[in-house]
Amino acid sequence: MKLNIGCGSLLIEDFCNLDMKQKEGVDIVADVRYLPFKDNSVDIIAAYHVFEHIPRQRALTTLQEWYRVLKKDGKLDIECPDFIKNCKTAVKLFPTDNVSGYLNAVAFIYGGDTEVEEDGHRWGYDAGTLRSMLLAVDFKNVEKLKPITYHSEQAECFRILGTK
Repeated sequence: MKLNIGCGSLLIEDFCNLDMKQKEGVDIVADVRYLPFKDNSVDIIAAYHVFEHIPRQRALTTLQEWYRVLKKDGKLDIECPDFIKNCKTAVKLFPTDNVSGYLNAVAFIYGGDTEVEEDGHRWGYDAGTLRSMLLAVDFKNVEKLKPITYHSEQAECFRILGTK
């Protein structure tokens, strides 16, 4: 099984698309922090622009939950905005006439530009910090990869791949 968690509108073909809200294309409605799957039952977890929406206090237990459902040699593929780089961009652009560039950088620090609470970012990460967290949960071969989602065209992002 291949699982796309916190999919929102980013549906991946040939993956089970899981989100906390029922909407078109979502296969399973569930909280990404408590996956409704047996231990060692998932081959791949894709978590694109979802981890930063999890409260910091639940970050490690969420990674442990994702580790639990992965099969041996299963892969966890996480992509997030790069908090440090986006902060540097925002500082560089402020004060500026480039208001849209500044606001875009700030949007990727704080999260969604909607009034929906869960769209906001609950914490910020960079590749080094997230890599350390995956290693602490016992993931192996943790490597940084090039971002692949459309968000990487909008702001600084990073992608981490770890193996159970």
